[in-house]
Amino acid sequence: MPATARGRILPRSLSRSTAYAGLSTHAKVLYPLLMANADDQGRLSADPHHLKWEVCPNVEEITPQEIPGLLAEMCRQKLVCAYEAQGHPVVQLLTWWEAQASMQWAYPSDFIPPEGWDDRLRFRRFGRVITINWPGSANGSKDIPLSELARQLSFSESLNIALGKTIGKPIGKLQKEKEKEKETTPPVVPPLALSDELPKWPRWLGTLQELEGWPQDAAANEDVQKKTQDGFGHLNLEEEAQKFVWHWQDSRRKLKSARRAWWNWLGRAKGKEQHGELESGPEEIEAAKRDYERRTGKHTG
Repeated sequence: MPATARGRILPRSLSRSTAYAGLSTHAKVLYPLLMANADDQGRLSADPHHLKWEVCPNVEEITPQEIPGLLAEMCRQKLVCAYEAQGHPVVQLLTWWEAQASMQWAYPSDFIPPEGWDDRLRFRRFGRVITINWPGSANGSKDIPLSELARQLSFSESLNIALGKTIGKPIGKLQKEKEKEKETTPPVVPPLALSDELPKWPRWLGTLQELEGWPQDAAANEDVQKKTQDGFGHLNLEEEAQKFVWHWQDSRRKLKSARRAWWNWLGRAKGKEQHGELESGPEEIEAAKRDYERRTGKHTG
């Protein structure tokens, strides 16, 4: 699950924007709230009830029934693009990168982009910083080109689209080539360099590595893996890691020492278990997921 920035920039130019001035009063109220709640690529679900309760729940004057018309106003003023992605209504803010040019990190969206839109990405994955279309940065991850990343790793659909545009070849075709190589390459041939360089971390540790502020060097993560498994291996680490990440993504406090915070988190979970207070299972993780989505408006998939 991608990280989302705490704050968004509302540009000063909006005050004198003729496009914004052409909106009705309710649309003028809604538009900045879309900006404040969009994901890192400037997209949101355009489902009227979702927008109402996640973007403007306390604005009683704006009803779910009114929202499609307000979005249509913004489309006419070329402030947003409303489209359908995989059967779900989506809205893209068209001035997103003009307003959010100071962003340091931008994770992939849960929604594929509208036709003709290029995502800009700078995010952590598998212990690496990956950049795509990011101003001032080369595409790829250090010495690993994007084409190699695309061949070796599985990404979300929106990220696959950005990769395919940058590489100039559909990701599906690259993955078919990868499968063909597996069929024709003898098993004795050593794996590609990327496979050697990307540590095979357990799933729970991979989840932690996507949290901003988490150490990215292999030695630190090996230390976390050993100490966690030695002291807390009896806990459901995948569930605890996901809840830990959601907690800090939704927190206003700055994460000063990620590893120490993680061990403190596990210590509390262990204490709850000893006192019979820890409910481990799919119901608890689903409850945490719903609570996170309710408070942030971010889909976790």
